[in-house]
Amino acid sequence: MINIIDKRKKNKLLCSNSLMTDYRNVKIPDEMVKEIKRIISKHPELGYRTHAEFIIEGARKLLIDIKKIIEVKNIIDESLEPQ
Repeated sequence: MINIIDKRKKNKLLCSNSLMTDYRNVKIPDEMVKEIKRIISKHPELGYRTHAEFIIEGARKLLIDIKKIIEVKNIIDESLEPQ
């Protein structure tokens, strides 16, 4: 069984500039925050202490996925260029 907290640390390391010191405020729909808080309170084994941690982790994972997609797209585009 994969330790979820260890997996989160690994994902944090995969994202460049993961040692952020500056933060920005964003608006999240209230219902989404309520659902996140329900999940966190019902499942402490996930390791999230706050809804902000949960949201930051989700954004970090999305950035990693998008960077991978862009990398693959660039490889495909380069391979399709006429020689």
